[in-house]
Amino acid sequence: MIHAAKTYQVGEASVTRIDELRLAAFKFDALYPGGEPEALERNRDELEAGSFDAATGTFIQSIHSWLVRTPHHTILIDTATGNDKNRPEIPPLHRLNEPFLARLAAAGVTPEQVDYVLLTHVHADHVGWNTRLVDGRWVPTFPNATYVFSAIEQAYGES
Repeated sequence: MIHAAKTYQVGEASVTRIDELRLAAFKFDALYPGGEPEALERNRDELEAGSFDAATGTFIQSIHSWLVRTPHHTILIDTATGNDKNRPEIPPLHRLNEPFLARLAAAGVTPEQVDYVLLTHVHADHVGWNTRLVDGRWVPTFPNATYVFSAIEQAYGES
């Protein structure tokens, strides 16, 4: 279940989480190879509500972006996974069809209004909405945005 977007005010900036997907896909040993399973039991009370499904033993993870609006700029931090991406090696992310852009619109922003896209890193679940499929062609989702990312991430993405 995806909740309504929550907005935080930080000085003159507003910060809104734009959800794409929640996954209940990873067990403790997949996320923490060689980790001590008893640590989960010892620390379960410290987990955020809704972050662990005890019935299946899986962690609930969120894939989302952060929308930052200042008096002068509209910034999107990471662009989630994106629809229609061919990712058979990652079944939960393969050929998604999520209403991410509708959620962005519900927060009051169209793709054309995004001034900057800040990519924290170039994993599939952080760069997917950089492009979208329109009439069989991949086109920029945020056509007016300047993309900001580190040279290390650029080298990683090019490898």
